[in-house]
Amino acid sequence: MNGMDYVEIMDQARISIVSQLGLTYQDYNAAIHNSTETGYWLDYWQVSRFTWPARSPDLNIIENVWGINQNDITINGLGIAN
Repeated sequence: MNGMDYVEIMDQARISIVSQLGLTYQDYNAAIHNSTETGYWLDYWQVSRFTWPARSPDLNIIENVWGINQNDITINGLGIAN
């Protein structure tokens, strides 16, 4: 996936309504979130963005739960299938 693909998804999902509702859009600092195309699209629709600090901790609790589960599975020798 590249920036243009991401813009197409945002367009189909009508993310532009975020600005009309006075909300702030949150992404996860992935390369496609910071692409030129994405920036132009968000600026065009005047969508305000949450600015993530560099090297910030993951604020999504489920990511931490997955990490704990992975450690428990590894410690118990069960392994993880990809």
